Parts: sequence; structure tokens; C-alpha cells
Amino acid sequence: MADLGLPFQGTLKYWIEDDYGSGPTGDALGISAKVQNVRVSVADKNRKRIGIDSPEADLVTQTTDISLHVEYVPHCDDTLLKTCLDRGSCGSLNSICFELGLNVSCPTAERVFQLFNGCKAKSAKISSSINNDYVIVLDFSVKSKSSPTCEETEEVESTPTGELLSFNNAGLIQRAMPGGAYEDIALILNTIDVTIDNGLKDYYDHASLEKQYSIEGELAIDGSCDISIDYGGTEHLKEVLNQDEFDIHIALGGDGCIYVQLHGCRWKSSDAGPDTSGDIMMESAPFTAESVTIGIEGS
Repeated sequence: MADLGLPFQGTLKYWIEDDYGSGPTGDALGISAKVQNVRVSVADKNRKRIGIDSPEADLVTQTTDISLHVEYVPHCDDTLLKTCLDRGSCGSLNSICFELGLNVSCPTAERVFQLFNGCKAKSAKISSSINNDYVIVLDFSVKSKSSPTCEETEEVESTPTGELLSFNNAGLIQRAMPGGAYEDIALILNTIDVTIDNGLKDYYDHASLEKQYSIEGELAIDGSCDISIDYGGTEHLKEVLNQDEFDIHIALGGDGCIYVQLHGCRWKSSDAGPDTSGDIMMESAPFTAESVTIGIEGS
């Protein structure tokens, strides 16, 4: 049975690489006590080639395109989200190496470890709703993969230890209007969903099947929140039509916890009206933003 990939036997840690695809250096960094999902994807590695002389096809090897998908519940002192999204002074994302451990509670000879080098965040999604945890979803472009025979390090330099963050505990979601005054987005806000796309483009060189570069492109930020349409929808509709600009401040927890601030937000569209359900007027209101800042609440 130990030859199988066993459930609840996984670990995930990471390093910030010195150079793109250079691999781990020093002690690893931990992510979360509640990693929800890790998925490795490889795009088509072959294509068919056929000629008029035969119905049988040759298979041609294509470039190696690996993606890594990570979902986790963040701690108050989460650092991975900022590490993945910080473009630095010249607009470049951090390059990260992840180590995925499998069958880690089995005897040493039966443990499996996979290293993913040159990981850059294609996108990040932050979402939550009433009575649910915040979940961060990260999708990475991967330069290369290797399989060491043992863990790269037994030690983890630092692991988040603060409280796990959920929608109804400690945090707040507000908007900052011109002039700096903060106010609630609506009387009732049921969900928040933000997607940040870094516009990565992968590049390959002649006579090579391996990824050579992953270059940052246009930053695109979109989101939505389920809100009550106060005053019969008049105010929200006016804001959509006037394209009033504001910031959205998402504090995932209390003081000392991470926050996400979306700058230059505008409502994208509106579609709401009274119905016969007996409920108040609500709308899943979409918005766009120009830039994002990630920091620590109260600092």
C-alpha cells in the first residue's frame, strides 16, 4: 500500500530563489497548517504528425509546460501572498521554489519529494463568504521539476503561527473615498472575491524543450462582492454611472494580520432590482482595480 499516493501524508514548503529557476538555498519557509489543495499540471507533451501516405500518425515531443496550483487558508501572519505578488522596484515577481512531500509519514525509503523550480505567480485569488474561511488560490508557471531522494532540509526557518482567518472573525471590508475617509461598502456584505492576474508570458528558445523565461505582463485586478443595494439601489446605480473611484480595504483579520488594499477601484456594471422572493435587494457587484498593496493591519 505504501507505493500508492496516500491521503493526508503531504507537506508543502518554499524558498525564495536567488535567480529564476536556481532552486533552494538556506532554510525553507512554511505556508499554512491548512493547505487545502495542491495540483500539478503538465500541458500536452506531444502532438500528432500525419502525411498523405499513411493514416498512422507520428508523435512529436513538445515543450515542457508545468503549472502548480496551491490553495490554502492563510494565517494572520501569512507572508506567501505578498511574496508572490510583490513586483519589486523593477516590476519583477519573486521566483520561488516549492517542495511537495508525499507519503511523508511512511518509512524513509517510501517517501517522495518533488521540487518545482522557477515558480512565478500567474494569478492569485482571495475569497471568502459568510461562515467560511478566507482561501487564497495561487497558480504558478513552473520552469522545471526535479525529484530529490530526500527532503532538501529538515528545518523550516519560519512558519506562520497566527490564527487562521475567516470571514466573520476580526476583519473588516471597507472602502476609502477621495479625502481618505473609510466607510462600509454596504449595510450588508456577504462575500468578497478578488482575482489578481500578473499577465505572465512563458518563453522558450530554439532547439530547447525547456522553459527559459517567464516575463511579467499587464496587471489585471477584478473582483466582486455580494452587497445589499441600499436606498433602493439609487446610490449604487449612481456610482456605477458616474464611475466614482475608491479604494477597497480588505482586512483579513485584526491588528497584526495581513490586509489587501485595492487602489483605483470602480464598479464595473450593475444588474439589480426588487423581486418576489421576500428578500432585501442584493447584487453581486463586479469591480475592477488599478493596483494592489499587501501589508499588516495596524502597522
